[in-house]
Amino acid sequence: MENCQTVVFAAYVTARAHTLFDFRLYLPRQWCGDEPRRQRARVPDEVEFATKPALGTAMITAAASAGVPFAWAAAGEVHGRSGKLREACEKNNKGYVLAVPVNFTVTLPSGRKTAVAAVARLIPAAAWETRLCGPGCKGHRDYARAWAATASPRHWVLIRRSMGDPDDLAFFYTHSTATPCCPCAPRPCWPSPPPARPRPPPSLPPPAATSSPKPGATPASCPPPPMTSRPAMTPAWSRSASPKPAGSCAWPPHR
Repeated sequence: MENCQTVVFAAYVTARAHTLFDFRLYLPRQWCGDEPRRQRARVPDEVEFATKPALGTAMITAAASAGVPFAWAAAGEVHGRSGKLREACEKNNKGYVLAVPVNFTVTLPSGRKTAVAAVARLIPAAAWETRLCGPGCKGHRDYARAWAATASPRHWVLIRRSMGDPDDLAFFYTHSTATPCCPCAPRPCWPSPPPARPRPPPSLPPPAATSSPKPGATPASCPPPPMTSRPAMTPAWSRSASPKPAGSCAWPPHR
């Protein structure tokens, strides 16, 4: 549209309210070299052409430098494609959830590079979980969601699927600033971790002697009774002192 002002804005959002706290004027490229047009519209001289992702990156950097207390950022697909915006968040130790196009490439834990659309086809049915997106003008909005791991312990692919149309998918690339450990994920992710290899059982003692103990021998000198069965083995991370919180992942912590 020609007869309007387009801005890229930053909103501060909490569970109770939201407000706009920064914005940058987006000046189309054709306006930048049209000095008479700029003067008629009273465009400030310091405003130059910058892409919308570049404006978003500048606002993220300014907010982090000013000490604005935020832990993560969310943005649409236009900004999700920007490597510089993602780099700015990670450099300032901020997490993000950014929408990305279907051809956005990620590296799987196996080392294979593939588009996020292909990741959706690999996820088993049991890995999808229904989550509420929030109330809308037509009531509650429920979506099926899946959480897929990548080769990076801090980066994940979040996939949203429509409950009414399984082919209606949305993809998000995420970054977590928490310790690289799967329990920081909102639910057990795909691909599932391999089962833990149980520790080898202790070596069995030699068979007991069939002869009777010598007269005068103390009980301590008697051979131990033979073991008739091996103790049950459990994965190392399941022997915890406290129960695992609801929704936490079953992966053991990285060491």
